[in-house]
Amino acid sequence: EFLASGVHTRVAVWRYARYSAYLVGLWGMGLLLLFVSGKTLSQRILRSTTAGPLTATSPSELGLRRTYSRLINVAGLYYYVSLPVVVFLLIAVTASVIYGFYMLGRLPLQLIVALVIMAVMTIYFMIRTFLVKQQIQDPGRAITREEAPGLWALTEEVARDIRTRPVDEIRITPGTDLPVYERGTRQEKSQDKAQRILILGTGVLNGFRVNAFKAILGHEYGHFTNRDTAGGEIALRVNRDMMILANAMVAANQNSQINLAFQFLRLYHFLFRRISHGASRLQEILADRVAAMQYGADSFEEGLRHVIRRSAEFSFVANREVRAALESGGAIHNLYDVPKEKAPSVEESIERILAEPTTDDDTHPCANDRFKLVREIMGPKSDSSTATVWHLFANRDALTAEMTQLISESVRPTPAIATQVRPQEPVKTGMLNRCAECGCRIVFGGHTEGANRYCSTACYTAGPFQGFCESCSSSTTEDSPGNTNLYNGIGTTLRPRKERCPKCHSVLAKKWVVVLLIPIFPLKEYRVRWINAEQYVGRRLRAE
Repeated sequence: EFLASGVHTRVAVWRYARYSAYLVGLWGMGLLLLFVSGKTLSQRILRSTTAGPLTATSPSELGLRRTYSRLINVAGLYYYVSLPVVVFLLIAVTASVIYGFYMLGRLPLQLIVALVIMAVMTIYFMIRTFLVKQQIQDPGRAITREEAPGLWALTEEVARDIRTRPVDEIRITPGTDLPVYERGTRQEKSQDKAQRILILGTGVLNGFRVNAFKAILGHEYGHFTNRDTAGGEIALRVNRDMMILANAMVAANQNSQINLAFQFLRLYHFLFRRISHGASRLQEILADRVAAMQYGADSFEEGLRHVIRRSAEFSFVANREVRAALESGGAIHNLYDVPKEKAPSVEESIERILAEPTTDDDTHPCANDRFKLVREIMGPKSDSSTATVWHLFANRDALTAEMTQLISESVRPTPAIATQVRPQEPVKTGMLNRCAECGCRIVFGGHTEGANRYCSTACYTAGPFQGFCESCSSSTTEDSPGNTNLYNGIGTTLRPRKERCPKCHSVLAKKWVVVLLIPIFPLKEYRVRWINAEQYVGRRLRAE
């Protein structure tokens, strides 16, 4: 009778709660240990690089690289080990709240339903993260040897100087980026057989002296020789999975302060960022050293200062020219032929970049620290030649016009796209097609009307005039659908049909009560045109 009174159940509950607390405590200690390890290694990097020998890589730095590599692998594995713990915590906290209210003798149904839905949706998103495969697309386009014979010869010359194999592909982009990476399987990368890719931003090339450019190329080849580009897959995978999960939770309004999974995501992203960025700073320092030893500290400093300046200048000029073209309705001028000017905001931005100190959140040491670390390295003196990188290209004008057109298409598509009809062409999907209204590229989803595709409902219902046509107005009343609200997947929403009016482009949409985003109860039907993703105008259908 004593055990049947409920004492046995309560003892079992407290025993399992104690075991759970031990498990969560050990898990928390693991998180703390990862954070302390990352912080300690970051401080060791600072001491090693400021007082280290002037060689390509010292034994202590090699040891640091190996330790960092192991720590990143452990941190990446720990993230996936932590997900079941977070799922357990979600279930345990939800069950504990329900049990607590049960013991108090009352069950607030609305709160309980909201907690259960939050837990179920969060667990669903965490499981779905493992099933999402993100396609990685190479930036820009490949440059052929005929387009830049001198550039290809220069990259091969720098590879011989650094004593490594040259890049297999050069890709040109409209911006000011200048990184390298490898394309291939994990085995190919580990055996140094993967394709080596150089990304070259067109915006950085104006006024870039060849000798300074060679020093920057030497830095990028330093990443190849140090095998920085062969690893990092675990770090990239973990970061990608965290971003996919965070985006899914935000889209479903699950990014609340009481959602344990979302708070864990914020915490682990902070922790993993500190560890992986510390390793990245070490890689940059060692690559700087390779460049300075081969081409001299002065050439490297000149090249890095040029990249920093051109990044600030091009961003200022591009934003100004694009804004002016959008306001005037005219074409965007060639962004790479705009005369250079010293705007106060640009100079302040450059000085701020050069002067700001290195922080734990930086992937690169600050510029002044990088200059100091290579200044005492004995290398060749800087070449006085004034030849620039543009001399290595066969047709500068054609290339800059092409890059300007790419920027123009991305910020303001050609208006003719909205009305152009191509009945002979088959409907294309995915990245191969642009929205017929706004011109942006369609990654997935959208709507199809004949040979045209539309990226969103707002573009699909954008008509040749505002409001509704006479036919749609006569078949509807002035009653509006009103607001629709969703909280934790519960609320009301409009579900549009695919067919649209051929005159005003409005669509029939029914208002539903949804639970877990699943339609449960239909309400009323409306003619609707979307203004954007969140705003719309509508008229209620007349009763038959």
